[in-house]
Amino acid sequence: RREDELRRVKQTCLNAGAADDDILVLPLDLLKYDSHADATQKVLERFGKIDILVNGASRSHHGLVEETELDIDRQLFDLNVFGTLSLTKTVLPHMLARQHGNVVCISSVSAILGTLFAASFAMSKHAVQGFFKTLRMEVAYRNISVTLVCPGPVLSANDATQSEQQDPDAHGVPDSQKVLTARCAHLIAVALANRLPEVWISRNPVLLFTYLRQYMPGFSYTIGDMFGRSVMKSRSSKKVCVVC
Repeated sequence: RREDELRRVKQTCLNAGAADDDILVLPLDLLKYDSHADATQKVLERFGKIDILVNGASRSHHGLVEETELDIDRQLFDLNVFGTLSLTKTVLPHMLARQHGNVVCISSVSAILGTLFAASFAMSKHAVQGFFKTLRMEVAYRNISVTLVCPGPVLSANDATQSEQQDPDAHGVPDSQKVLTARCAHLIAVALANRLPEVWISRNPVLLFTYLRQYMPGFSYTIGDMFGRSVMKSRSSKKVCVVC
């Protein structure tokens, strides 16, 4: 939605050698479902086709389940799930008609592990995981690939501008355990180029726990319960927020 930021990215691409005609700045509000068809048409008029759709917009909310109002859950679902589904369903017919395309969904390791104090976010990511896994099976025979990207903690620009002395628990994990944004983007591009079905992008210990959940689920749930008890007991004396 931030046109100024989109233009900054465009300028970065131009500085790297991209042609101006190859870039279209098109702000989009994912919650305005009725605008998705018009935006898609503008892209088709400019480029004639859509080869790749990357669904990356989402928001989170931090708070205990018992303290989070249902309206918050609904707001996250409207953006993270229905907004993503709306745009995908708008673009998909054009890919199916050409029998070519790659649909990418930026999910989260929260869809695999869950995340303390972010149940609404984790719920929405579980939902998109189920949708896109099913979509992949339905469109694979028509040469449409679907890639699910599950990042763990990423060092964003907002994190980088904060004091080095800040308590790392303020954002759940210390910066040393976060993936750099550029590294995350590179790995997403690699996954997209190779049309991989699902990728996990994280550093340890989050990546280790993700593998444990996949291959040793019983053990991982035991560890998760122990971790949850420890965090919740310490919460009364110190504010702790763990996010992925």
